[in-house]
Amino acid sequence: MPAMNDSEISYYKEILHPDWRVIWTKKISREYNFDNFKFTLHA
Repeated sequence: MPAMNDSEISYYKEILHPDWRVIWTKKISREYNFDNFKFTLHA
């Protein structure tokens, strides 16, 4: 699948949660914080 162009990225960025970031127009990234990572994996 070809990479999205700038207008497609802008469109989908509006739909996603504001915490998502576009990196070099090639990736999207979001950071998650958990109080207890080990517990979260086993939940």
